[in-house]
Amino acid sequence: MQERDWFDTNTRRLPGVLCLILAATAWMWPIVIVVGDHVVSPLHLFIVLSGASLLLLWGACNWGGRALVVFVVVMSGIVVWFNDGIQAGTVLPEKGPDGCRIVVVERSFLFAGGGDIGTISTPLGIVNTQSRYESDDGARPFTWARSHYTLAWEGRTAHVHAPGDSDAWPADHTLRC
Repeated sequence: MQERDWFDTNTRRLPGVLCLILAATAWMWPIVIVVGDHVVSPLHLFIVLSGASLLLLWGACNWGGRALVVFVVVMSGIVVWFNDGIQAGTVLPEKGPDGCRIVVVERSFLFAGGGDIGTISTPLGIVNTQSRYESDDGARPFTWARSHYTLAWEGRTAHVHAPGDSDAWPADHTLRC
């Protein structure tokens, strides 16, 4: 019986293929990742994962495989880039007790908009999305320069109100850390 070589070509391709699949689907992930005061966009995730897949697959594939990998990276990169242009993530500067923060991810395209509002208690992690809103005319009530949202803390509960001139509904959100 022949012993399996764990470093054969198929085994070397697996991590690269997994990175490629994750990179191509980064724009669909339902999670929001925060590092410090920065919301990591799907474009940043795509760049890291597609770069890793190219490095891992370049030596393990022939020229046809390399061309396919580059094609998938370019096509999915266009989708991720377009998606990144219609969304913006913000960590609101006001902190609650124990360092709890509010994170808003807003999306707008043409005359439609909306967003997700959640909390995060650590400087690095995944946001706990607790509320959603819709907006008219593609408004972004939290990231636009003329935004006038209000945020009030009652213990570990945050009350967020989106400004009325942005036509965001619902305008009032209650979040728990």
